[in-house]
Amino acid sequence: MSNTITLNGKDQFLFLQSRFNMSREKAIDFMKENNQDLSWLADEKEVSQKKTKPQKAEGLRTFDRYKQNLKADNNNVFSYDTKVADIDHKTRQITPLGWWSVTTSKHINYVASEYGYKVQKTN
Repeated sequence: MSNTITLNGKDQFLFLQSRFNMSREKAIDFMKENNQDLSWLADEKEVSQKKTKPQKAEGLRTFDRYKQNLKADNNNVFSYDTKVADIDHKTRQITPLGWWSVTTSKHINYVASEYGYKVQKTN
């Protein structure tokens, strides 16, 4: 009898993060290198977000904490050069673009506290 378990792509990703303490980016890179299922990324619109980098523009802001890894422009939050949340100044809310690691979630919450905005929770 075999104790083999088959995981779908998303479950494999979560396993890599929890078992090997991989960051989101490292787990995705590992899965790409090993030709594992990343189709679930398209469902979360992650593929296009990963390619979105902060523009070198006057509107790019850094913060007192997380200076190297956290930036924001007028409408977006970037963690490790990945777009992770939208900023809506009209409703004073920040909307995360999917599920993120603890560190990236801290980045999003920190930006929200700096602006005095609420974070719209995602499921």
